[in-house]
Amino acid sequence: MWIAADSADGAREVSINTAEEFLRKNSVSAHETTKDIDDFLFELTNKKIENAEPLLCLRCRASRPVYFEIISLHNKYKSQYSDLEKEDMAACVLNDSGDIYLRSSNSKSDGSSMSSRRQLNWDVFLEMKDRGYRPFGVEVIQTYKPDKGVTISTWAKRKVLGNAELKKYFRSSGLLLISPWALIADTSSKRVRDACEAFGLSGDQLTNLQELHSSYLDHYPLAKDQFRKQTGKNYGWEPDKEFLESLSPKQENDENLRLIDQSIRNYLFCGKYILISLDDKEEKLGNLSDFTSVEEEDLTEDGVDLMMKITKVLRHVAFPVLKEAIASDRLKWEKKPERKLVWELYSQGFSQREIASNCERGQAFVSKLLKEKFLTESIAQESALELIKLPEFRSASQDPAVLDRMIEGLRNHLLSSEQEGDTALICKWIFEIIN
Repeated sequence: MWIAADSADGAREVSINTAEEFLRKNSVSAHETTKDIDDFLFELTNKKIENAEPLLCLRCRASRPVYFEIISLHNKYKSQYSDLEKEDMAACVLNDSGDIYLRSSNSKSDGSSMSSRRQLNWDVFLEMKDRGYRPFGVEVIQTYKPDKGVTISTWAKRKVLGNAELKKYFRSSGLLLISPWALIADTSSKRVRDACEAFGLSGDQLTNLQELHSSYLDHYPLAKDQFRKQTGKNYGWEPDKEFLESLSPKQENDENLRLIDQSIRNYLFCGKYILISLDDKEEKLGNLSDFTSVEEEDLTEDGVDLMMKITKVLRHVAFPVLKEAIASDRLKWEKKPERKLVWELYSQGFSQREIASNCERGQAFVSKLLKEKFLTESIAQESALELIKLPEFRSASQDPAVLDRMIEGLRNHLLSSEQEGDTALICKWIFEIIN
């Protein structure tokens, strides 16, 4: 099984003895990746749904194409998006530890604890999904349809491209993995208008692009449905001459559609969101990038309310992000209690150096586990999009440097204590989640 690891390749392959023994007993080669073997393992899983061993074999088989898809994506985009790291990418999708038991401890009436374990079978993983987390490899298997004619390998690669956590990581680096045609179709009329205005488009050109987008939304579903029926594929569609001429206004080429696509991407990418400034509060608060340094007693009542709104937005965005990160790591806590200790100490405001000392591990281990930079940047960027919707904010000018300062200000706010001697917001929220 391939598992995310602190290595040059971002992952390492480990032997899962239970799976290997099961395959030997059933005369199945661990190195063959045919659909017949996939179907055989699925048949065994379905015949005896409580049996965890064939499911474990499928989990191992799913991890290999996931790993190589990560390597492929990294090689494809690294030169253009230098922040991409294989280990961070792998952590999003190679989060299956290969365990066959779910271990837990329950408190008894006398205050002592009793350990228990359950086989990680199909039903247990479905329960984990209902509680908001499950390894990505298991998601691949439980959404796989053997009767569709594709292999687990092919399905796993498709699922990697659709993984929400990985897409969020890509987006933090400015990479948006979606075709222009799907992006345009998935974007509201209001956002297209805002994106085009932020891109510097106005007047008749803006009006024509809005009309074009509205027409595109009307024609795209039918064209995509016809493509799907003709090819059997849900991806790969592109507008042809007939489609372009059916739009209003009629298009000779896809130039204007690509202009809409580029506007949306610039609007969403890090450093190219619509810039924000404060209306009449701007003079008092200064740049948004500086709002964390403003003393509360120096603010007007409106200013305090605005600060509260900012924190509320950050909390709203942060909780699902942090819950997902902790839930993914929680599966390893029983086997590796030092990982739980890292989160607990961090939630109490200990520095990473102090945490490393207490856990008797290197600071690099703590940093890789917490992924503080990735988490806070993701939260800050998503929060910036939410803040745009507040009436107290208005778009300013198209200056990426100002926007960068804004996002950095939000990130600093997450990492700063509200009062001297207090713990940072992100630490408080993690404390709430793990307790």
